[in-house]
Amino acid sequence: MEKLEIYHPDKFYPSRTFIIYSTVVLLLFLSFILQEFGFDHNTAIFDGVVYLALFCFICGMVIKLFSLGKYKPLYGKLSGEIHFLKDSIRIQEEIIPIDKVEKIEFKGSDWLGLFEPNRFSLENGLSNGTKNWLIVYLNDSSQRKIRFQKFEACQLALFQEVLLEYYVNGKISYLQMVDNLCLETPEEWNRLKSLKKRTTTNKT
Repeated sequence: MEKLEIYHPDKFYPSRTFIIYSTVVLLLFLSFILQEFGFDHNTAIFDGVVYLALFCFICGMVIKLFSLGKYKPLYGKLSGEIHFLKDSIRIQEEIIPIDKVEKIEFKGSDWLGLFEPNRFSLENGLSNGTKNWLIVYLNDSSQRKIRFQKFEACQLALFQEVLLEYYVNGKISYLQMVDNLCLETPEEWNRLKSLKKRTTTNKT
């Protein structure tokens, strides 16, 4: 049975970018303090602190350059699974009957290996695929918001059969289906629309 792995991020993690920029800022602040005490750019201690800050920044840029083809660390853990069934959604040990669901939404377009260019970041260049969320809105106005990992851009297409079932029953929108099933041609869009119309006609 196909599944999605649930991602649990750490509450706080000192990323490489945070550590290096914090070190640079602290060193520059120290150089300012030294100036206040009379150590200007003509003194070895002041120059040493400034050069150390510059060295830390250059090291960060070099590490980033050599890490462009590596995955970002998880900074958390993968634990638990999401299963989509025709009559229910299973989130870890919780089973939500589909008739108690008002609406389903997927947010995020991240997957493992997606290149993430960011001129200010010093992190590895490839995404770990965890910036995706499933939001299940229930009939009692409560909701479940779960973060998960995707291995491929169109991984949700593996659940096409059951997602189509949700779609014809009004649990997921047309645009959500187009985006998450990676439907790219007018023929695919029209086929999806006609499926909903045909179901509506049969009910009436």
